[in-house]
Amino acid sequence: MVNTHPYEYVTRELNQFLRFKRVDYKHWRATPDFPEMEIRWVREPSTRMAALIAGEAHLAALPEDQIKNAEGRGMKAIRGRVPAFRAILNFHCCLAKEPFDPNSGYVNPNTPLADVRIRKALNKAINRDELNKAFFGGKGELIHNNPYHPTKPGWNPAWQQRYQDAYGFDLAQAKVLVAQAGYGPSNPLKLNLVIQPTRGLAAAADVVEAVGSYWRNNLGAEVKLITITGTTELRAPDANDHIVMWATSASMWAGTANYGTALIESNRIWGWGLPDADLVLREIASTLDEKKSEELWRKMGDIYFNKYKFIPLHYLPVEIVANPQIVADYVFPGSISTNWTHLEHLKAAR
Repeated sequence: MVNTHPYEYVTRELNQFLRFKRVDYKHWRATPDFPEMEIRWVREPSTRMAALIAGEAHLAALPEDQIKNAEGRGMKAIRGRVPAFRAILNFHCCLAKEPFDPNSGYVNPNTPLADVRIRKALNKAINRDELNKAFFGGKGELIHNNPYHPTKPGWNPAWQQRYQDAYGFDLAQAKVLVAQAGYGPSNPLKLNLVIQPTRGLAAAADVVEAVGSYWRNNLGAEVKLITITGTTELRAPDANDHIVMWATSASMWAGTANYGTALIESNRIWGWGLPDADLVLREIASTLDEKKSEELWRKMGDIYFNKYKFIPLHYLPVEIVANPQIVADYVFPGSISTNWTHLEHLKAAR
């Protein structure tokens, strides 16, 4: 909300809130119903829930179980209009010695995550249907290949056809893959699983702990849960064999360039880059030919799918819970740069 927005900045308190007011002239695009707007940073879902019920906040992002609780207490869940928000787990490892040389090898080749069999096993040891029902209220749409979707460039129907064999829940095959990679009771698979505040995904910590339980109970892995408060810790030299949960509405370009590529050096902290895929991404960036671009997106998607670039989970609706005595409605896309946008469209209860 900057520059020509219907709200203008008033003040802020670091890590606490941002405060805005409606502009004092007739805005060219919209006149917000609410004369003031305060956005607060509250990490704990239970605290956000309490603030909503007590009337100290009028909108709050809540996990699925608390959404139902809030609705039972007279609150109203409002959903974004565009289903582009997705939950994924990303491997933070395996940086290439030479970013644009697929044959250069990895800086840390001894991490188990450098082995495609381990990345496949971790995918196949997760019961996504259970996660969807338990934490997303059954509202999730399966991601077959992040960040791709049948409505987006480069979609390959073969990914959907091959998904069950390649990524679907199969403990027997997952255990075989782990054993083939050389891990077992005498040499347990060791994993670092990061818990951090995840924008727009209130249930992120619960999902991460559930995934850790799958790997611990199903694969005999030694899973270390690491709690962080921001991405700074992921920049540390020894943070190179971690698995991190992200939730994003990013476009095709941002969803690839920002979540692990050497194309944008500063963004390599968000994940890991596949050098051969990065080469394709460079070609995508240098062409305006739509047909060629479509072919390149599919080529890169095939690399992602076959090499298990991500642990894709679900496309999810962006939801926010409102006090209907204050907020009557809120029309927002739920997929532009962040999740809750166009705050000038909040409609006051009359």
